[in-house]
Formats: sequence, C-alpha cells, structure tokens
Amino acid sequence: MSEPSVSQQPSNVFEIQRLYVQKQSCQVPHAPGIFQQELKDVKPETTVEMNIQNRSLNNDLFEVTMTFHVTMKIQQQTALSLEVTQAGIFKLVNFDDKQKDFLLSAYCAGILFPYVRKQISDLTQSAGFLPITLPPVNFEQAYQQRQQQQQQQSNAPANTEWEKVTVQ
Repeated sequence: MSEPSVSQQPSNVFEIQRLYVQKQSCQVPHAPGIFQQELKDVKPETTVEMNIQNRSLNNDLFEVTMTFHVTMKIQQQTALSLEVTQAGIFKLVNFDDKQKDFLLSAYCAGILFPYVRKQISDLTQSAGFLPITLPPVNFEQAYQQRQQQQQQQSNAPANTEWEKVTVQ
C-alpha cells in the first residue's frame, strides 16, 4: 500500500550571491594644513548620512545598496569627506511581499553594515585621522518604526530622505 502523497510546500530560500564595494571615495580637502593646526582640545564634528536602497535584478535576485556619506569638520572647516557604497546581491525565493520587504530593507542591511563600518574606519585612518567607528544599528527596529510611520501617514509618499546622525 502506498502512502498518501502530501503536497509539499516550496521552501523559502535566502542566499547571499555576492557582496562588493560599489563605490568608495575619500577627500581631505584642506590637507596638509588641517594637520598642522593645534587641535589638542578641539573635538571634530562628524555627520553621517545613510541611505539603503534595493532593486530587483530578476524574479529571485535583488541588489541591496547601503551608502554612507561621512563629513568631519574641525572648527567649521571640512577636514574629511568620504562616501562608501556597499552592495550585495541576494537570492530570495518563495517569500511573500511583506517578507521580501523586511529581508531587503532590514535583514540585508544588517549583513552589509559591518562591511561599511570597517571601510569607514579604515578610510578615516588612512586619511590621517583617528578611525571613525560607527555605532551598532538595529535595522529591524528601524524597519518596524518606519512601517508604523507609514501606516500613520498612509496617504503620504514614501520617505526617501537620508538618515542623518551626528557621531561624537
């Protein structure tokens, strides 16, 4: 006697296909003068802007990009300006739209972030400054907050503004 066939639901697949640096630039516009100033008691003001985007490459492949702009000012003078875009290609199979949105907006960002943090730290140090270490980011919490805001403003257009953070 054969057993009754049980319809198998297709399983979800999440795979990292590739991680890569898409763009990287670093400028020290006032070198070498900026290094010759007496800066013992001067604390630089650092501004970090972040943007996360994703796009479909085909039915199952998606590119997620995470771009950071970092500007460091010392006494109102731009000492350092850098931009890093880290990207990844991810395979997502058998996820509904809500799950895909979460994975592409929050989960993949969490995968890319350590790479961006290291690049920023390395670039600032290579530029002659103390390394900037970005604080941890809870992308899941940020995603949930953004979802709540969108529900409250359901008729408002999607917010594509850069996230701005000042690092002390």
